[in-house]
Amino acid sequence: MSEVHAIPTVYKGIEFRSRLEAKWAIVFDQLGWEYEYEPIDLKGYIPDFMLMLGRGQIIVEVKPAMTLDEMGDAAEKIERSGWQGEALIVGGRILHDWNAFGLLNENDHEQGVWWGAAVPFWCAIHDGLGFSHEFTSYGCRVCGHGDGDHHMTDPGAANLALIHAWNTATNAVKYQHGRR
Repeated sequence: MSEVHAIPTVYKGIEFRSRLEAKWAIVFDQLGWEYEYEPIDLKGYIPDFMLMLGRGQIIVEVKPAMTLDEMGDAAEKIERSGWQGEALIVGGRILHDWNAFGLLNENDHEQGVWWGAAVPFWCAIHDGLGFSHEFTSYGCRVCGHGDGDHHMTDPGAANLALIHAWNTATNAVKYQHGRR
């Protein structure tokens, strides 16, 4: 496997440590998701982002991973940090072949932490892209609505919105700093 070199990239006045982090910031902006970059210091760990969504705060780790298995390597670091809330790990591409765009944890304080695919869907309540955990709670992390899965509609529209945001972000950061 080739070594990945981070290219610092400026977006909206923030210098991101890598082009991939800047790309995810643009995706979050395209989707209308409020975020902070490197928001807090945890035990031995600084999350790349914190999303402030209707369901609450979700920390986000960005990795140059191409599969859900590769993204899972970051889960242990998050768990050791002492973070008790939800966390999302995203990678170097949209995994539309898996109908997932990352790994999402859900912390059941009685049974522990469950990691599973972050599944996108079109939320009928806030009429926008939402996401949920593949196994546990189907609550929309964006607006906070949870009625089982009745609010989850049109996964095709969700995937198209996610792919459009990803492509827009890719074009926005493509030639920063004169490098490819």
